[in-house]
Amino acid sequence: MYRYIRVVLILFGISFTALFIQHHVELSEFRSEQKSKDVYYPTNSRDRGLQTTRQEFQEYFINVRLSDDIPVNRDIPDSRPDSCETPVPSQLTVSVIITFYREWPSILLRTIYSVAYMTQNLQQIILVDDDNDETVYGQVLNLIRKTFRDVVKVVSLRRRFGLIGARLEGVKHATGNVICFLDSHMEVNINWSIPLLNIIDENPNAVAMSQLDDINPSTFKYTFSKTYRTRYGFDWRLRFFETEFRKEQLKHGDLVLPHVGSALSLFGHRNSLGKTNVVCLDLCTDASRMNVWLCGGKLVHVACSRIGHITRSQPYLQNNRLDIEMHNYKRVADVWMDKFASYVDDNYPGMKSISVGGLSKQWRQRRRCKPFSWFLDNIWPELFRYKDHSSSTGSIMNTNGGRLCLDNQGHLFSSPLRITVKPCSNDTNTQLFGLTTDGRLRTNLQCMFVKKEVFDLVPYIQNCYEQPRDTFKFTKNGEIIHTSTGYCLTIHSYNIGFEMCRKDNHQKWSLLMIQI
Repeated sequence: MYRYIRVVLILFGISFTALFIQHHVELSEFRSEQKSKDVYYPTNSRDRGLQTTRQEFQEYFINVRLSDDIPVNRDIPDSRPDSCETPVPSQLTVSVIITFYREWPSILLRTIYSVAYMTQNLQQIILVDDDNDETVYGQVLNLIRKTFRDVVKVVSLRRRFGLIGARLEGVKHATGNVICFLDSHMEVNINWSIPLLNIIDENPNAVAMSQLDDINPSTFKYTFSKTYRTRYGFDWRLRFFETEFRKEQLKHGDLVLPHVGSALSLFGHRNSLGKTNVVCLDLCTDASRMNVWLCGGKLVHVACSRIGHITRSQPYLQNNRLDIEMHNYKRVADVWMDKFASYVDDNYPGMKSISVGGLSKQWRQRRRCKPFSWFLDNIWPELFRYKDHSSSTGSIMNTNGGRLCLDNQGHLFSSPLRITVKPCSNDTNTQLFGLTTDGRLRTNLQCMFVKKEVFDLVPYIQNCYEQPRDTFKFTKNGEIIHTSTGYCLTIHSYNIGFEMCRKDNHQKWSLLMIQI
């Protein structure tokens, strides 16, 4: 009996290996056939010239006519750091899921060509048509089916699902070991997939991401920096943004991230994907990917995997954008953020009255996911818990009569920026400051420090982990004193700095509670 089972397993293994080899031989034959630099011209496009009209640019936010004249399988420069070595071969296969809605046809084709040519261990490309107009996209979809034969599977949805919903529909058709999501306006670079698969080989619960290069939407110039590393984060609005890694983090080859934007490639092992309940359109927050960290995984930024991305505004906007955003943020906050959901509520006054249905935390409990406080302590400590770690919080207004408040200018980067004053606005993201229990003066993401410029002592903000650990005191008389110098924060018109204390109104400040 044992011998019989072993023979069956061996035969099954041989059959599976044969199918695997046959599939990749077909891919190799397909790639060898596509040698010319093909150009896709929509009907009558050659009569238009290359200058995109203002109306076309306002509708699609790209130079559509120039795109039509550029080869859809053009060469792009190798943007990998010089230190990248030949990646270690992987046995994992990848299903690439690309969803599109109102994407310009030649942009979409360039994405498909790029992925088909440049992806190693490619199992399939799943192209999800999110209820596009068939009279507009029927021609290009037929061309894709004909040109790419068994490489691309087109999934046409009969109603609009939105970005996340369409991606989940694509997952239903995936047969690869690993799933990757890409935007429909990207061009992948050389050897981009194997470094990501190597991360999954090491940790099946990891989510691996590429470094994005920039493709100009007007000129289609491909620009990059081999040394710059983008870090992604989010604030209490759950809005994602780009910032820099801290210096000590850059000592590591592949870097961990608190958050990732939707354009990036996301590799996840199929066995690690839980049942997902998502009800959102393209405005669904990517901050929900904090659940990767909370439930035993990690987000890894891989330097040797590079992808070009057209950065542009959305070519379509919903009239009820804010309502959709708040609905999605409410779901994320209620399920994952524990008591810190109130910080999100503070930024959206209308959110408290929103009902998102009977959300269950059972999935989180079954996976024994960590509390959100762990995420703030270990992954994203830059985000200020102003309700917990401060002795006083609010807008800091000078009492000289001009109603001017300290303002961080909405600065999100880790690099230094000079603090200014602006008319008080009751905005938590630009004018909320908190004096921490250990004497630091903080914004949502940075700390204040004092920098000497010639003869002046000037207040700046910077990442709290990369600047002098300056502390301050807020006196009963309204003075803000820099502890190490004993000087007071002083205002002259719209300029501020630290000067010798002299007890006048230019040095008196009051803390205003921000009205939520």
